[in-house]
Parts: sequence; C-alpha cells; structure tokens
Amino acid sequence: MSQFDIFGNVATPKKALATALKNSMLKQVSKSHDDDNDTTRVLATIKTTATIKPHVIVVSSKFGKASYPGSPEEAAKYIQSQNSLKNLLQETDKLYNGYLSPNTKRMIKKRLDNWLTSISENVKFKYLKKEVNRNQVYPTFITLTLPDKQKHKDQTIKDRCFMPFIEWLTSASQEVDRKGNPKGCGVQCYFWRAETQKNGNVHFHLIVDRYIPYDRLRKKWNQYIERLGYVTRYRQKMQFIYENGFVVNTKQQMFEVQRLRKIADRFNKTKKMPKISMQRYSRLLDEMKEATRLNRKVSEDTLYAVAEEMQRDAYFMGQDNNWSNPNTTDIKKVDNIASLASYVCKYIAKDVETAPLLANQTFEESNGKKYVVTATQEDGITFIVSKEEYKPVFLVRKVRGRIWGCSDNLRSKEVEYPKYELVEEERVLDSDPKAVKKFYNRTLGRNYIATECVDAVKSDKKHVREFRVNDFCVTYSSKQGIKPLLTKPIQQDYTIHYQNLFRNLYGTST
Repeated sequence: MSQFDIFGNVATPKKALATALKNSMLKQVSKSHDDDNDTTRVLATIKTTATIKPHVIVVSSKFGKASYPGSPEEAAKYIQSQNSLKNLLQETDKLYNGYLSPNTKRMIKKRLDNWLTSISENVKFKYLKKEVNRNQVYPTFITLTLPDKQKHKDQTIKDRCFMPFIEWLTSASQEVDRKGNPKGCGVQCYFWRAETQKNGNVHFHLIVDRYIPYDRLRKKWNQYIERLGYVTRYRQKMQFIYENGFVVNTKQQMFEVQRLRKIADRFNKTKKMPKISMQRYSRLLDEMKEATRLNRKVSEDTLYAVAEEMQRDAYFMGQDNNWSNPNTTDIKKVDNIASLASYVCKYIAKDVETAPLLANQTFEESNGKKYVVTATQEDGITFIVSKEEYKPVFLVRKVRGRIWGCSDNLRSKEVEYPKYELVEEERVLDSDPKAVKKFYNRTLGRNYIATECVDAVKSDKKHVREFRVNDFCVTYSSKQGIKPLLTKPIQQDYTIHYQNLFRNLYGTST
C-alpha cells in the first residue's frame, strides 16, 4: 500500500508519525484493543479540512480518537503534557489582561470577517453611494474620544457614557421624540473595542451596520460625556487658550501637516484627486486642481497654510457654538465594503505597541515559550548574560474592565467561515512480527468536489501564494480575493453560506 502524508503527498512514514506525536495534535488517548488475528493498530483518525476565507484558504489536519502507541505510563505522561500546553496558553492570555490577546484577536477577526463578508455579498453598495437609506444595512466605522484629560475610571466612562450611547445606537430608528427626531439609529449588529491613547485617555472604536450623520453622532456623544463634565472642561480650556483671540497651535499644526503630507504625496505620485471632505479640505483640493493645471506638485508651504486654515475654521466654529460641540467623533467613509473589512479587521485587531528589545537582545522560542536572550561580546566572542521568559512591556496603559464587546447575534455559531472536510484517514501501524513495522494512512472518505477546488486554487501560481505554517497547516492566499478562484460548485456554496448568514442576522437575504 502506498504511503501518503496528511496532504496526499508521498511521505517518510516514521518521520510523519514522529512529527504528529511531537506536535501534540491528539485530543484523546485511549488503550487500543487489537484483534488477535489482526496485526494492524489504528493509532488515530486524521481529518483534513479546508476553511475558505475572503482572501485565503486554510488547509489543516486534526487528529482524533487516538490510541497511544505505547504503555499506559507513556499515555499518562502524554495527557499531562497536553494539560501543560493548555495551562501555557492560559498563562499567555493572562499576560495580555487589559489588552487583546492573540487568541482573542483571531476570534474577533473571524466574527468581523464573516459579518462584513455577508454584507458585501448581499448589499448593493453602488446604489448606497448615491443615496443612503438610514434603514438599510450600511457598515460604518466610528471612533469616539474625550475632548479633555481623562478624570474618571475607565469603567465609570463606560457605564455613564459609552453603554448608554450603545443603547441609543440600537434603539429603533422609527420611534421619534417630542420634537419629531428619531430616538435611535436602528443598529442591529455592532462591535466595539476600547483602548488607550498615549495621552492616557480611553477611546472607543465601533463598527455599526447603519449610516449615521456625523453631526448627529457627535452631538449625541458629546451629550453623554457631558454627564461627567468633559464638554464643560473643554470649553473652559478653549476660552483660556483663545482669551486674546486666535493663535496657531504649532504642535497640532505639525500633526495635521504629517497627515496632509500623506494625502499630498499620493496626489503628487498619481495625480488623482483624493476622496476627502470638500468642506474641510476645500483649500487643499483647490491647490491640487491648480497643481494639476500647472503640472506641478503641492508644496510644503501649502500644507502648513491648509493646516493653519483648518485650525482657524475650527476656532470660528467653536466661537459660534460657545465651544459646546468639540470634535470627539470620527467616521471612516465607505468606498467599498472589501476595503472596509480589511481595514477594520487590521485596525481593530492590531498589536499593542510594546517596548523594543535592546541592541544586545534577541528572541528565542523553546517548548512553546518565548525568551529574551541578553548577550555581550568580549574580544569577538559572544557570551550569554541572561535568558529570561519574555513578558511584554506595553507602551500604553491597559484598559480597566471589558475591552471589547459585540451584539448578541454576532456571537452566534453561524458566524463562521465556510468549511469543508477534504479527507478522513486512519493512521495505521502494522506490527506483524514477521515483517518490518510500518506506518501508513488509510483513506476512509474523500470530498472530491472540495478537493478539486483546493487543487485548482493552489495550482494558480500567478495569483496564489502558498505558505506552509507547519506540518499540519498550509495556506493559499490571493490579494484579489479567493472567491473568483473557486470552482463553480464551491463558489455557489460560498454565496449560499453568506446569504444564509445575512438572513440569520437581518431576517432577509437582500
């Protein structure tokens, strides 16, 4: 019988088995019961699955129903090692208490990825760009900040300001108050994350499924944070700063110039007008039109002038409303759902900034743990000074209390990627004393339609990049997206999967 590894390739049997045991993929350990007339022993069942994500297919293998090829003492030792591995993962999560751990990031990305993909597969955004229906699904990325130095505990701000704001977002948009204004926004699905800025203030990122006018959003958030006096303190600060009239805040101007420079650099390179607010960036857009006409670049002086003008406009606006409506909210414009999904998943699940290693320090991994090795050199010879378990030092303070949350419907088991079982096999040991011991895989069943699809994707060397994570996991990624590369049957399955998910979330498929 031919010898194959878990991906159907010719393998070295003993090496394959050793790798399997080394990576501790077995979930159960039980004593084998061999028939007296049978020299074969089933060591484990192996299920190889393909998970289809928007930009990658993950092919992975998992062991189950295993019989440990050794004594009961060895089996007990193996179980103990598995428990140690679980404890290690729990200890890693504890290091990130108050921050997003790697495991939590993966889980969050899965929920956001599937939710936003279900929207992109079922909502016509070309129509929505022209005229936004507030009762129609329309993903919006929001950032909420404080206008003054934080004076209260994180939990107090969440309890008194943020959670009431969430309740307002999710209230029915058809209900109106005494003045005839909608009471809420009708949000059905949402996700939020709290994090701290370098100035120590907590702020919040949200993604919601409804269009919300920016002025209405800012007004409501400012109402809630005024419960703790943040707008009043902002007003007092602004009145003190501008006691003698307008002055340029050079620090803020430099920050704004850095942001404008990125926009200008893209324009100077591509000569394409950026998609930015006509009202806020009117002068910059005028300068770009003039630069296009005269075939020149936008100058650095222009950026400083635009940044100063923006401060001046904000000053006059603040004077008009008595500094009662600070700029505490930001909304990311939706150009297309695919770019939003990619942006949000990366932004929401981004790594917390940690202190860098010193010049004489390096990372080393051993037995699932990460160590920092400190070395020194004398006469060209390197000496190890110390080797300590790595504990991340974060550059921003941790958030107290809950650091993320979502609507109940996004916690559903249906919020999952399409997944196919490609092949189910048995890992077999033939222990016939008259023959040399040998290990091989015996196929129990194969999904030929899904296997054909994976083979077609990985054979597209022009658009697909293959990456072997380890002996049990391989990924096939494509920048243009995976769906166009799928075979028709799986592509139809993919569409139906997200139609069903959208229907579960919103009660309709369109």
